[in-house]
Amino acid sequence: KAWISATGGSEEDLQMASQLIEFMRGRMEIKKINSKGSSISLKNPIQSLQDFAQKQVGNFVSTVDRMTNGMATMMGSVMMAPHILVSKAIFGDEAVDAKISQATARSTKVNQIKANEVAMAKSGAKQAIASATGLPSDLVSQFVDDYHGKQQAAKVKSKMNANPIAQIGSQISGVIGGLVKTVAVAAGASDGDIQTALSQGSQLTNAGNFEQGTLTQAGLGYAQQMYGLKATGASYQSAMVDIRDQKAVMEELGKQAFAREVAKSLGIDALIARQLVDYGYGEYTTRIANRKAQAAAIEQVAVTAATTALTLGAGA
Repeated sequence: KAWISATGGSEEDLQMASQLIEFMRGRMEIKKINSKGSSISLKNPIQSLQDFAQKQVGNFVSTVDRMTNGMATMMGSVMMAPHILVSKAIFGDEAVDAKISQATARSTKVNQIKANEVAMAKSGAKQAIASATGLPSDLVSQFVDDYHGKQQAAKVKSKMNANPIAQIGSQISGVIGGLVKTVAVAAGASDGDIQTALSQGSQLTNAGNFEQGTLTQAGLGYAQQMYGLKATGASYQSAMVDIRDQKAVMEELGKQAFAREVAKSLGIDALIARQLVDYGYGEYTTRIANRKAQAAAIEQVAVTAATTALTLGAGA
């Protein structure tokens, strides 16, 4: 920093140098993580064996995913999700989440480093576009985020469609999986709980896979469809309000007005107030949606049970 400043470098030069250093540190960290499990250390043989086994499983999952467009991740997610849900019901969310975080720490770190690299690339693109066009940085930022999000979703969807057997099969299985999900929701689990369990199942399946990407997302998408859920990675929802959607426009205007009042009454920054409003509104809508889903699921389970009983009674 001192050298760049002394040679007449600008703030942009300082930021670029900082990002370059951060990039190199991230790459060195990934190399260090990858080296674990490649050999057995006599100083800590048990941990070395665990690292070795995890890496071999990760390599196997990665290989099968490449050959089948995500089938290994799908099978692991589907099989682990029920166990995760039951474990959380018995031991509590925090305890189970902590164990999963511990088991997936290395792959999570690699994913975070790669996500940070993408964020740095997007930041550079945003600055360049804003400087060249003169458009507001917030608007350019949203455009870049939307473009990248849509591109990633298209890649995941393409990978899923590349395996028609898994794509169609997971949707057909989703009819049965949807019934299982209905029973789980009726028992108190939300769609969000099931989505989280599937995602954590994917993380555990790929704990030793340090080359995760669209194939991993495709596998998780198959698993979500098998439970009658939407493949989240295969679609993208822009944060920008569609002016053709009257309800969305009214909600946005309402949140803006409320955020201004919150900022004024509490004496806080408008951006912080907006984040608080968005969080609170999101929590509220989620609770309402979960209650409606649980009520509908209870009704559906009752109807299915009554229909089954009548059918069996008629057969007898």
